Amino acid sequence: MKKILSLMALFLCFACGMRAQSGNCGAYLTWELADSTLTISGHGPMNYNSNPWNEYKSQIARVSLPDGLTSISSWAFSSCDNLQSIVIPGSVVSIGDYTFQDCQKLSKVVIKGGLQSIGYQAFYQCYNLAEINLPSSLLTIDGLAFCQCSSLTSISIPEKITTIYGSTFAYCSSLKEVTLPKNLQIIYGNAFSGCGIISIVIPNSVTTLGEGAFSNCTNLTSVSLSNNLSTIPKGAFSGCENLTSVSIPKGVTTIGSGAFSNCTNLTSVSI
Repeated sequence: MKKILSLMALFLCFACGMRAQSGNCGAYLTWELADSTLTISGHGPMNYNSNPWNEYKSQIARVSLPDGLTSISSWAFSSCDNLQSIVIPGSVVSIGDYTFQDCQKLSKVVIKGGLQSIGYQAFYQCYNLAEINLPSSLLTIDGLAFCQCSSLTSISIPEKITTIYGSTFAYCSSLKEVTLPKNLQIIYGNAFSGCGIISIVIPNSVTTLGEGAFSNCTNLTSVSLSNNLSTIPKGAFSGCENLTSVSIPKGVTTIGSGAFSNCTNLTSVSI
């Protein structure tokens, strides 16, 4: 009899552990986690005082987001170690800070348009992220948003982006192809430091280049600088060891210290 009772108690504990978890995550949003799938239902912005599914993150392998969701909160899915892909519905206009940080198995993100902002460190250290589309609606990508996404191979930055913040794509070591928007104005420090970029065209709309912006891009062989630059700052292309030649635009009046330091194959500089 004692053995039967013990087995029943064990079964009940197991059943409780497998029971779906649920709650609210906004004024008009609910969530449920069942069978490794986190399902958000309802409409409006995601909003909570503390992440309601935080203790269950290791169980989340799939996330279903509803049409009608308008924002994804900071830290919402950070460190969801088993999350591999996600679809962001067209109703979402903002992705918060750190939202997908350290989702180390996340390999594919589909954004269905409408998104306007990606927060600080939103995809930081998503080492396996190889595929993401940035929609034409996008206005802002905050600093370190894609830093250390070392599986990302190409990115086309939408035309409405005018500023690339510090270290946004730093250490994306497999990032070989980057297309910059024609209305871009500012590239802040270390924005593409340590990337695998082979060649880059900095459009003439760019007036400001930050320190170390393309430093340690060891595969970089060709660069076309904006004709509207007045300064090439400190360390801008330092460590670009395969860069062989560079043409300095006529408007440049200042070249910072070490702007081309350790460019060991640089043999031609025209001014």
